[in-house]
Amino acid sequence: MNTFEEMEPEYVAGYAAARGMKVWTVGPVSLYHHQRSATLAARGNTTDIDADESLRWLDGKEPYSVVYISFGSIAQADAKQAVELGLGLEASGHPFIWVIRNDGEYDGTVRSFLDELEARVAGRGLLIRGWAPQVVILSHAAVGGFVTHCGWNSMMEAITAGLPVVTWPHFTGQFLNQKMAVEVLGIGVSVGITEPLL
Repeated sequence: MNTFEEMEPEYVAGYAAARGMKVWTVGPVSLYHHQRSATLAARGNTTDIDADESLRWLDGKEPYSVVYISFGSIAQADAKQAVELGLGLEASGHPFIWVIRNDGEYDGTVRSFLDELEARVAGRGLLIRGWAPQVVILSHAAVGGFVTHCGWNSMMEAITAGLPVVTWPHFTGQFLNQKMAVEVLGIGVSVGITEPLL
């Protein structure tokens, strides 16, 4: 299982009892991928920004000052949410990296907004359109928090990086992962989504 017993011993024990067999926790598997290329190959993608470029950008930021926002490989904020999120990030005054998986799914108005936002926050905000070297980014000392869709891999990467999370689940098991982060582990706060968006 992609977990570790120290994080959730009672759940691992319960699963073992239900299955009637020993359970081996081998996670977090992202720690086994020491090279960027191995991690990406395992997840089946190439990055849209070079890991070195993202590290150079992060190197210029204060420790724990950057907010990282990513909703994984399937989920994406709808058009209205994307605009509101962008305006909120701009108004926050904090440095941020926002991964927008596929901005081609947005209409021209939203794409124009994202282009204009990117120009207005240049140097303070980094918009990555497509796949990002997430493990590399989350592991950097400048990153202080992660706004996440609560996919299990993303949750494990945040936990191993020692980051608090702002939870924004979109569907299925992400709501259980949110509950684990907020109510069990106490490492997150919820944006208040209570029903699947997809």
